[in-house]
Amino acid sequence: MAIPDFVTIMNNISDQMPALWRVITSGTFLVGLFFALKSIYLFKEYGETRVMMSSNTDVRKPIGYLLISIVLMYSPFVAGQLLFSIFHENQVSPITYLSGISGVDFTTTFRVMGNIIELIGFIAFVRGWIIIVHTTQQQSQPGSFSKGLIHIIAGIFAINVWGTYKVLAQTIGWKIGS
Repeated sequence: MAIPDFVTIMNNISDQMPALWRVITSGTFLVGLFFALKSIYLFKEYGETRVMMSSNTDVRKPIGYLLISIVLMYSPFVAGQLLFSIFHENQVSPITYLSGISGVDFTTTFRVMGNIIELIGFIAFVRGWIIIVHTTQQQSQPGSFSKGLIHIIAGIFAINVWGTYKVLAQTIGWKIGS
């Protein structure tokens, strides 16, 4: 049995990325569905509490869970719209990298590394929305909303890692692709 080289390992990881995206997207949908069911239950509790006594009722929690459940169930669409709003493109387009010194083609390596960063970015994007939904609770920690917002923004930048690189390269003055 031969030991696989680095390019073979990267190709194998690249072949598994669509399946990982489907698993993460499906899990996000299930979490959104759970939050929708929890929102319905919280609306029921709010209605019962409101009928019995008018004090100590708060509608922020069920509305927060409902809105975040919608965002999570439509997370690929929401992420695409945010990508379009920030980068004016909703398709991630990797830049090809070629090394002129060694003659080694790094296209596959950088594509796979970019795909991994995009997947981690999507996870951070979803985690940000989950952190934000927990801010609807009365005893949430201070700074949770800003922490969730940072996760969402950083996740969007990581989902379009190549666009972020282009923006930084043009801002700082790096040469792209060389």
